[in-house]
Amino acid sequence: MNNWRYCRPTRKRKPRQEDMDLMRQFLERTGIKVVSEEEAEEADVVVCNTSDMWTPFRDNVSTVCAECGKGIYHRPHAPRKPRKICLNCAAEMSEREARERNSKN
Repeated sequence: MNNWRYCRPTRKRKPRQEDMDLMRQFLERTGIKVVSEEEAEEADVVVCNTSDMWTPFRDNVSTVCAECGKGIYHRPHAPRKPRKICLNCAAEMSEREARERNSKN
C-alpha cells in the first residue's frame, strides 16, 4: 500500500530546465496560455478537479461545478471571478467548441 505522505518534497528546489521545457511543450500542444493574475480573472472558466480525486493539499476550496453540480475543489489562490467547472464539463465544452469550429469550415 502506498503511503502518500512521503511523496512531498522536503525542500523547495528550483525547477530543472528539462522540466520547464516539458511544461512549455505541453502548454504549446494544448493551446493553454500562461497569463497574469489580472488576465486570469477575465477567463471564462477555471477547470477544477472533482472531489473524488486525490490531493495532497488540505487548504483546497470545495464547491460545485457551475455546469453539472458535481463536487469539485480548487486552490485558494485560483481566480475568483470565472465560473468553476469540473474536468468532465471542460472536456465536453472543448469537444463541442471543436465540432462547432469544424462545422464552420
